[in-house]
Amino acid sequence: LTIGGANNTGSTTIKTNNTNAVTIDNSQKVGIGETSPLGLLHVKSADSSADIFTDTVAVLENSGDTRLSILSGTSGEGEIVFGDSDLNRQGRIAYRHNGDKLVFQTGNTERMTLNSTGLSVGASSPTHKLQVAGEFTGTSTGTALFQNTHSSVTNGDEVVRIQFSRDND
Repeated sequence: LTIGGANNTGSTTIKTNNTNAVTIDNSQKVGIGETSPLGLLHVKSADSSADIFTDTVAVLENSGDTRLSILSGTSGEGEIVFGDSDLNRQGRIAYRHNGDKLVFQTGNTERMTLNSTGLSVGASSPTHKLQVAGEFTGTSTGTALFQNTHSSVTNGDEVVRIQFSRDND
């Protein structure tokens, strides 16, 4: 194990078997498997030859498929959380192992759920392949819009079939 370097570049390296394992450069960026980190944290398995987007904090890099694993208990949740100075959980993408469903939240409110039955907007447990739930009144603006923009559609063509029902009908 070697810490430090012979050059005076301001970088610190940790080596194993005489190979750079971890680099901390002079701007406090950390590279694991990378000697010139592109983000504050750069974990590299192999070179992708790609560049980063502006203000990227963390980079995961590989020359082929790249995965980020979020591992949690069988009754827990794995989450990606989006927050700001007003609310630390403003939006999130969560996988709930208890119930096996993927949940999307915006404005601190659950908006969309995907489970083995289907996709639901406005209901927490879909009972159909596509379910849109909400309060529909005469003064409501449209809750759903289905729009076919294909150029060969003409007036009178049937492009979408929709079934409307009340609760449990």
